[in-house]
Amino acid sequence: MKEFDTILEKIFSDTKYTRSEKEALGKVIKAKDFDHQELSLLRSRLFDTVREKFDRKEERDILTCLEDIIKTLMPSPKLNNNNNVEAFFSPGDACRDAIKTQIRQARSSLDICVFTISDDRITQEIGHAWDRGIKVRIISDNDKQYDRGSDIKRLKSMGIPVATDFTDNHMHHKFAVIDKCTVLAGSYNWTRSAAVYNNEDIIILDDRQTVDGFMHEFERLWAEFS
Repeated sequence: MKEFDTILEKIFSDTKYTRSEKEALGKVIKAKDFDHQELSLLRSRLFDTVREKFDRKEERDILTCLEDIIKTLMPSPKLNNNNNVEAFFSPGDACRDAIKTQIRQARSSLDICVFTISDDRITQEIGHAWDRGIKVRIISDNDKQYDRGSDIKRLKSMGIPVATDFTDNHMHHKFAVIDKCTVLAGSYNWTRSAAVYNNEDIIILDDRQTVDGFMHEFERLWAEFS
């Protein structure tokens, strides 16, 4: 990732994509042998880099729209039994970026089951997914939804369906199912402190048995808390 960011910085220093920079970027991608998920993460980092260079919200919105169109034109993911697994760790940006990438890749549905959401950057991505027509559902716990910084109420105000656990126990899951094809799960709370301070983890996997298991758990809790 560091080599990728260095090349991007050089490219945008003069806003020209030269032959040598193209070759350098190609060598990095080839040497690292990035898989589909990693390339998607790189594309997201690319758009984030460009988005930061615009001062006007209208310009940033146009770029976000372009990114969404590109994702629509890309092949849709398919449920498989390849047992692809990726791991990400915090502190640092890796877990948060992995979550944002998965949300951005969603084509039809996004089922989120997390204890709390208070990282505005993740909340913004969920809002973008909802705005582009993705079917979003969120399950969360009642203990944190009224905390300062909690975004659960904000997400609900967007019209996103939210089911809340009001029992004496905790709905302490931290997982999401994307397009019923991919599972994202781990200890990582969807908060800023998890990215900055905590030792946390996320895994992303796409085998059918695991996806079916998480979807079954989501539907069970959705029926219980709705």
